[in-house]
Amino acid sequence: MSKKYILIVLFFFGMYLYGQNHQLVDSLELRLKDANSIDDKSEIYVELIQEFQTFDLGKALGYAEKLKEMALRQNNDEILNKAYGHVYNVSILAGDIDKAEEAISDLDKLYQKINDPLIKSMIFQGKARFYLEKADYKNAIEIYQQAIEFIQQNITKDKAFESHLAHINLNYAITLMSWAYTKRSSGSLSTEEAENYKKKCLDKMTQALNYFLKVNEVSQATLTYSNLAVLYQIFADKDSILYYSEKTLQLAQDNNDLQKTAMAYASLADYHYSEANFGLALDYIAKSLKIYEEQGAEKHIGNALTQSAKVFLRLKQYDRALIT
Repeated sequence: MSKKYILIVLFFFGMYLYGQNHQLVDSLELRLKDANSIDDKSEIYVELIQEFQTFDLGKALGYAEKLKEMALRQNNDEILNKAYGHVYNVSILAGDIDKAEEAISDLDKLYQKINDPLIKSMIFQGKARFYLEKADYKNAIEIYQQAIEFIQQNITKDKAFESHLAHINLNYAITLMSWAYTKRSSGSLSTEEAENYKKKCLDKMTQALNYFLKVNEVSQATLTYSNLAVLYQIFADKDSILYYSEKTLQLAQDNNDLQKTAMAYASLADYHYSEANFGLALDYIAKSLKIYEEQGAEKHIGNALTQSAKVFLRLKQYDRALIT
């Protein structure tokens, strides 16, 4: 499995994905025109962001920016905090790390102003994500550890910290398994270390999954199942790979979650590639690529095309690999 196929599609605090529904979008945009209060407009902007981010990331980011502009005009720190979070989320999905980093910088300024520990928790998550994007796993792991310690110190102050902890546990586990995969690829991962990494990842993912199932966060539970499939790609267990990939696909489709449906297709493509079922692998890649193209997710489109080229190379169809 190539490093670039490790599922490191991370999500910030409490992000939910909805199915494509143009009728709902039209209704929300009409309501936005008629809305008078800032609170009503804020709620509608958030719904539009959440809806568009499943099939048009450019428009989702545009509404996140409008939410930010409104909050700045009204000097409303609560909505501004929410806006920065959504700018970050959509930027991460679109692979625009510079934009995401700018949102974290803005959050840091807001924290300096109002000293809200929930914002500090969000900043930890965002900064760790940047290190992970740069494959600087040591620093990412260190920040996730700091974040967990910080949340545990504040968890009784607000129920939102419990949600933050679940998301951090998942992202921390993803970082650990990415680091383990890198070490294994370089031949520097001992058997003892591999077992230790696997145990830590399973522990953190299980904690996250238990929380998501408890509060019925189906989207996040789906993401966790997806990364469990990746974990067993790294620590070779083909039965578990197939089980968790199919579990991810089922939940994603039941929840009309296009983003995670595409992730499940990519995971199943990797599985069938490893089994030399190249026709099935290409079918799943095509399905994931179609969703990513509809979303305008350039980074994931590139990954899918590279994944496709890898299959054509194995089939010795070099002309098709080059076209891809």
